[in-house]
Amino acid sequence: MQNQLNNISEQLENLNYNIKRVEQGQYNDRYAGFFSTRQLLLESLSIDNKDLQRQVLSSAIQSSNETIGKLMLTLRQDSTEFLDFKIKQNVADDLEVRINESLSYLNSIVQLNYIAYTILEEPKALLSAMSNYKSFLDQTFLKPIGNNTKSLAWKIDNTKKDDAVRFEELTSDISKNIEELVRHGFWLT
Repeated sequence: MQNQLNNISEQLENLNYNIKRVEQGQYNDRYAGFFSTRQLLLESLSIDNKDLQRQVLSSAIQSSNETIGKLMLTLRQDSTEFLDFKIKQNVADDLEVRINESLSYLNSIVQLNYIAYTILEEPKALLSAMSNYKSFLDQTFLKPIGNNTKSLAWKIDNTKKDDAVRFEELTSDISKNIEELVRHGFWLT
């Protein structure tokens, strides 16, 4: 009987390990989009032929937009799960790490998109990309939850063990900075 229990326990550990590997692979796929886009953008900067440069920049934008969509969806799903009041603390801690990691990659790839649109001198597309990112941050992290006056960003901050990075302050600052950039339109000149 003890051997059977040990065998079952080992099988469960293996299953858990495999599930974590699949999950990590899904996150890695999203993060790899950042590296692919960055590589395309860097290569485009060294191309002298303007038509070819435009094609490579267009590929970078397509790659970044696909990655942005995947990261936004992942962040929405992780956020929804994070808000579940029945969630265990270790799962909440893992989700918090994933949310922070994903937001970092999202922020970085959005910036690559801004660079590509700037090089292409496409201010309307740049404005659209900026507005989309701001709306996502506002709706996903800064909007009050239900009838509550607190946001997901506030909840993330208040479940942390340390105050090293204030998530609500970070997302709010990014949103406000985008709003200022859009309002003043300095990049249009």
